[in-house]
Amino acid sequence: MSGIAGWVDFSRDLRPETGVAAKMSAAIKHRGAYGGDFAAPECVLTQRAPKQCARSPLRKSVGGEEYTLVFDGALYNAGELRAELSQKGYAFFGGSDAEVLLNGFIEYGPNCLGKLNGVFAFAVWKSREKTLFIARDRIGVKPLYYKTYHGGVLFASEIKALFANPLCAAEMDNDGLKQVFLLGPGKIHGSGVYRAIRELRRAEYIVFDKNGAKTRRYWLLEARENHESIEEAAEHTQRLITESIRRQLGGGEPFACLLSGGLDSSVISYIAAERLRGEQKTPVTFSIDYENNDRNFRQSKFQPDADPPFIDCMTAFIGSSHEHITLKTADIADALADASLARDLPGMADIDSSMLVACRAVKKRFGVCLSGECADEIFGGYPWYHDDAMLYRASFPWSDALDMRSKLVKPGVLTGDLEAFVRGCCETTLNSTDALDTDAPRERRMRGMFMLNFEWFMQNLLDRTDRMAMQSGLNVRVPLCDYKLVEYAFNLPWAIKSADGREKGIMRRAFRGILPDKIVNRKKSPFPKTFDPWYTGYVKEGARAVLNDKAGLLSGLLNAEFIKTLFSADPSEAAPWYGQLMRLPQLFAYIMRLDTLFKAYSVKIV
Repeated sequence: MSGIAGWVDFSRDLRPETGVAAKMSAAIKHRGAYGGDFAAPECVLTQRAPKQCARSPLRKSVGGEEYTLVFDGALYNAGELRAELSQKGYAFFGGSDAEVLLNGFIEYGPNCLGKLNGVFAFAVWKSREKTLFIARDRIGVKPLYYKTYHGGVLFASEIKALFANPLCAAEMDNDGLKQVFLLGPGKIHGSGVYRAIRELRRAEYIVFDKNGAKTRRYWLLEARENHESIEEAAEHTQRLITESIRRQLGGGEPFACLLSGGLDSSVISYIAAERLRGEQKTPVTFSIDYENNDRNFRQSKFQPDADPPFIDCMTAFIGSSHEHITLKTADIADALADASLARDLPGMADIDSSMLVACRAVKKRFGVCLSGECADEIFGGYPWYHDDAMLYRASFPWSDALDMRSKLVKPGVLTGDLEAFVRGCCETTLNSTDALDTDAPRERRMRGMFMLNFEWFMQNLLDRTDRMAMQSGLNVRVPLCDYKLVEYAFNLPWAIKSADGREKGIMRRAFRGILPDKIVNRKKSPFPKTFDPWYTGYVKEGARAVLNDKAGLLSGLLNAEFIKTLFSADPSEAAPWYGQLMRLPQLFAYIMRLDTLFKAYSVKIV
């Protein structure tokens, strides 16, 4: 994968500003060791890539217009598009997805987006027309942020690259602070949290010229009727999942699979193993666990069992060469700062840093890895799909901690009606969810819950995956995010989706008789986390140090007296801070990581 950045300004000659562009590029060098640049009077573009490419950025002249492309991502249907464009007379000089994309854009313009199956963020500069086109994939797997100003725009794969330009200050206003404390690690779709910075939303593109920016959505989830029987739906689900995984196994690069012993990662590992078996190759799988979790693991409603027995079952079943990555608690703690800087936001604390450490371990042996992200969001895997008290909550189902969240800061720091702010964010998504006139009230609510998970919870997890992977130089693919699968799952009636009264019931039906019963019947268990009491003590002391740092910006915002009362609370009894994984230890780490960001970026509150 890659990283991209650019700057367009119609009021000055940007060619003398290549030093600034170089700083923007250097800020995302972890996304690729090699850089390539393009400079014109009104536009500078830069791209980072994992290997040296003489034609990066990619340029092509057709009909008197010169097109320059910078691209981050992968096209999983590049072969079909290449064949289609070849028939139209386009010549190809290499095997890159970027060349397919550029020719597709030249031929179809913005309509090329409807032909792409992949994950991407890209920009095209048209030199004669003097227009910039930027776009992002349907699901939002690859990130892209931007800032517009009078006569200009900056954009980049990560916010830190924008901060490398003097036109973009690291500032946070009341809206940003409310997102950090009331919604975090989630955020409003399209918001960069920092003031004046926007996120290009998934399935969105912008055309920027002398007249300013015009924004368009090119794909929406639409409600459609589905009259399949449960048997037909199971077969359809199996086919779509299998096709998506096989599509993303293309390219011929050596790859591994992350395997937790859960249904999602087991399905991916099985299909990948079948492919490799045909090539007489041994599949490789990795799992993640924590030192001493065999002693410290605490069973709960949200984390019903540990992974190892199920991992052993699957590795024996598919015959994989397996490596258990045992994360040391101290390493997870040490990586907290790196993880938050990778995201430019405090993120999910040790849930992020543990993935970062794991990605670094996988990268030592492989450049590509497959992960089972997103099946829970689209197939109803989370508890809040199945518990009416959570399903019909007047706000986000994964957090019932608004009272605690609002008390984290001193009175008056966050202005306005805080409950109305959070509820409004939730209702905006629910009210924009498409539905059929024939949908019963519960079916409508399930569609709304799908979109809450898709637009909020899943976007947070995808951002985490991209940043931790890119920080490690690892390409993590997420085949269960395929847009065709998402469209299909959105329109599956809940009675079918929850077949047999189970979370992800239709997915279980789809692979029953293919995977071991032990795997198919396993209850949903989330990404593992450490239960080491040393870690809880470590983050408590870290949060205490933030409170005591009177020179720090954050200590002036926090309600120290309230936070001190949390130090003596039982972590297992506290309300979830965010979903199943983030409780009190993660809250303390969240405070530490926010302090790290404020200091690293010299953030100002405005």
